[in-house]
Amino acid sequence: MNRRRIAVLLPMVALVLFALRTGMAEEKIHRCAGAGRWFLGTQQALTKQIAGCMRAAPGITVTSPVVALISPHAGYPYAGTVMAAGYKTIKGKSYKRVIILGISHAYGFSGASIPKYDAYETPLGLVPLDTQVRDALLKHPDVISHSSSHVMEHSIENELPFLQTVLKPGFRIVPIQVGEMSARQRVALADALRPYCDDQTLLVASSDFSHVGGRYGYMPFRDNLKENIYKLDQGAIDQILAIDVTGFTNYVAKTRTTICGRNPIKLLLTLLDRNTTKGDLILYQNSSDRSGDYSQLSVGYAAIVFTKSVSQARSREGEKMKPQKEEEPQPRKPVERQPRETAEDEKKAMSERVLSADEQQTLLKLARDTLETALQQKGKAGPDLARYELTPRLREKSGVFVTLKKHGQLRGCIGYIEGIKPIYQTVIDNAKNAAFNDPRFPKVRAEELKDITIEISVMTPLRRIQSVDEIVVGKHGLTIEKGNRHGLLLPQVPGEWGWDRDTFLVHICRKAGLPDDAWKEGATLKVFSAQVFGEEE
Repeated sequence: MNRRRIAVLLPMVALVLFALRTGMAEEKIHRCAGAGRWFLGTQQALTKQIAGCMRAAPGITVTSPVVALISPHAGYPYAGTVMAAGYKTIKGKSYKRVIILGISHAYGFSGASIPKYDAYETPLGLVPLDTQVRDALLKHPDVISHSSSHVMEHSIENELPFLQTVLKPGFRIVPIQVGEMSARQRVALADALRPYCDDQTLLVASSDFSHVGGRYGYMPFRDNLKENIYKLDQGAIDQILAIDVTGFTNYVAKTRTTICGRNPIKLLLTLLDRNTTKGDLILYQNSSDRSGDYSQLSVGYAAIVFTKSVSQARSREGEKMKPQKEEEPQPRKPVERQPRETAEDEKKAMSERVLSADEQQTLLKLARDTLETALQQKGKAGPDLARYELTPRLREKSGVFVTLKKHGQLRGCIGYIEGIKPIYQTVIDNAKNAAFNDPRFPKVRAEELKDITIEISVMTPLRRIQSVDEIVVGKHGLTIEKGNRHGLLLPQVPGEWGWDRDTFLVHICRKAGLPDDAWKEGATLKVFSAQVFGEEE
């Protein structure tokens, strides 16, 4: 009898122990956020998708050791061929470590952020972190672990399936989101990274190139759009191939080109030794090459490889792109919306961005349905977008914050400061982020939903101010940046608390973890307006 009981109990104990181990492991794994969105969501489908990208990419022979790549991070249907062209140069290679320099599309911060995960998940399996390097870098004064910024971010995650496909198994990754930083901070971080950049380490800077078109609010050209967009990106690529971080920085500042991964690229160029490293453009394409319409949504993608000695890598596509010196572009001052230079521009932007009452109700219903689907119908991926009237305005890109309140008290608030996605998609993302990823609050529970009201703030682009006299309380939201600190308060907050301008400034400093008077010297202040609307409480 005892033996029988033991025979029954042992499998049960094993099952419990397995569940406990699995539960503990899940807390340390970055669950894949991009499957089914940026790339196909099953192992078989993703394997076929990457194989198709590899077939479409040109075959480039690289005879010298590859030490670094610059690779796009857009969706595979758009950037997959360019990504494959770069990753083909390391196919079958063996590295013990891959340091991936990405960005945060949703959060702005100074310095860098490394997540405290032990592994990243993709449909192709788990990719372990180099936890020893991670823990060492987290001791650096300019490195933090901003956990929320990594949850949904694709700039690092989208590189992983290609790495899993082309490299021999056994490598570990160091995923780093690179924010704004001074030249001094960048050099200091490069010095901290350099001991880990041995001949068994690959560096990958994740970046798309210029985002041009009406939907991006950046139209530096009116004529010959394809030619001028190619030249604009080629000007940046020339500085990159020269491994000239100062030249690249100055070019970005001069043209205001919207290269989303400019900060990872700057850090990569700071790390590379220009005397012993050679850069080659493998392939450049543009998202509008198929349609031929470069006026609305045009994004450049470049695959660039860096080798330890002179490489024979050449690309016919790259050679066509590369202009002679006398053909380098002399772009006019960009006509853009980000950032706004004057209060009049800001006023115009606000008038252009007003949503109708019907559009507001569509977004509020979309946010509500998103939360109900996530909490009550966990088997569904999300709301059925066919049920909503998504007008052209709702498909434009804009910064948006979603605020949740429970009985009038804040229950979560997260948003995108800049327009990185269509408004409707930004609302979907940040309804979930506010409910489940705001580090100040526990996750919203299903039983709470009936007591929660939703408020949405659709923003104008940020405008840097020279004097605090430009701040209009009740109209302006405010951001502050100083050192590695960053804070944001929405326009409605001062009114809710009855603050005047001086009190507003004190609280924006506190939001950033700065002294109350930190705004007076060495801080960057930016204002924005917003159209704010919400459900009735």
